[in-house]
Amino acid sequence: MTGLATGTAHAATGWVANSPSTIVSANTVRLVGGNTSVETANLDMPVQAGDVVSFRYVLQGGAQCAGGGPRVFVETQGTFTNSWDQNLAAGTQCGNNGVVTFTVPSNGRIGAAGVVFDNGGPGQVLVSDLRVDGRRVSFLSRPLVRVEADAPTATQPACGTTRGTLTIPSERGVAYQVNGEAWRAGTYPVRPGVYRVVATAKDGYVLRGEDRWRLTVDRAEACPSPSPSPSVSPSPSVSPTVDPTPEAVTPKAPTLEQATCDDKTASIAIPAVEGVVYKGGSGTVLESGKSYSVDAGNAVVTAEAADGFVLAEGATASWTLVVPEAPDCPSPAPTRTTPVQVVGNIPVPSRVDTGLGGLARH
Repeated sequence: MTGLATGTAHAATGWVANSPSTIVSANTVRLVGGNTSVETANLDMPVQAGDVVSFRYVLQGGAQCAGGGPRVFVETQGTFTNSWDQNLAAGTQCGNNGVVTFTVPSNGRIGAAGVVFDNGGPGQVLVSDLRVDGRRVSFLSRPLVRVEADAPTATQPACGTTRGTLTIPSERGVAYQVNGEAWRAGTYPVRPGVYRVVATAKDGYVLRGEDRWRLTVDRAEACPSPSPSPSVSPSPSVSPTVDPTPEAVTPKAPTLEQATCDDKTASIAIPAVEGVVYKGGSGTVLESGKSYSVDAGNAVVTAEAADGFVLAEGATASWTLVVPEAPDCPSPAPTRTTPVQVVGNIPVPSRVDTGLGGLARH
C-alpha cells in the first residue's frame, strides 16, 4: 500500500489534498470518505535507520480503523514503508490511544510521503501531529526555508574543577536536543560525560547539512605544582592583600568578685581571649586581663570579634552580672587592758581577773 494522488496541491510544500479531503492547518489534515489521502512527492527530510515516524488520528462520522486505514507512508531511497503493513503482524496497526508509530528502515532522505484513508468505509479521519524522529511535519502552504544548523561546542574543565561547558548555538529555525531533551540556546556548566546533540527544524524550515554531534567532556586534570621562582626584590608598589579566612573564637565569661567585709568594693575580671574584644554597657572597651570595680546593681559586659576573627556559632557574647550591696559587717569589740606597775624594772599586773570578780594585787 502507498497512497493516492489527485486533488488540490499546496505547491510551496508539495502537499496535495485529494478532494474532498483538506489541509486544515499546519499540523492537521481531514480525510473525508473511504478512498482519500493527503500526499507530497518530496518531503525532503534526512533520516537514519530506526528513526520513528508517528501521528495521531481521530475517527468521526462512523469511520473505523480497518482495511489498511488510516495509515502514513514514507519513501526513502526508493523503498516505501507504511505504518499499517509494518505493525500488522504485531496487531498494533491502529496504534495505542489514537497514536501510531513505525520506523524508517534505512538512512537517506524521505521523498514521497502521505496520509491515507482508503478502506472504503464511511466517515472522516482527522490526522495530526505527524512527526519524523521528533521533528514535526508542516502542511503549511508557505515555502519551507532551508537552514543549516551550527555545531554545538564543548569546553573541557580547567584543572582542579569539576565542570566543563556545553554551548548550544542560537540559529533561526533550528531547535536542539541534548541526550533526548530540548535545550535552549546558551552556555551551560556540565559534568564530565558524553553528550549527544541533535538539531531539528522548526515549523516552516528544513535542515540541510549535519544535524547530529557527539561531544565528550573529560574529567579535569590535576593542577601542576608551581615551580619555584627566583627571588625578586620587593616592588615599591603596594600589593593587594588577600583577607585570610576568619578564625572562629569562643569568648570566656567575665567573673564577678563580690564585696567582702575586708574589701567593700565589688569588681569584674575581664578574661584574656585572643580575637575577643570586651565592652561595658556603655560601649567602653574593657582591657583584657584587667579587673574593674563596679557599684551595686546590674553590670552588662558584651564580647565582639576582633579584626580577622569571628565569634563561634552559638557562642555566648553578652552577660548581665548582678552586683549585690556591700555586706553589713559588725564593728570590732574594744580591747580590754590590765593595769600594771613596775617593780625592779619589771612590769607586773596590779590586778588579776580571776573571773570571780577579780582579786587586787597585795
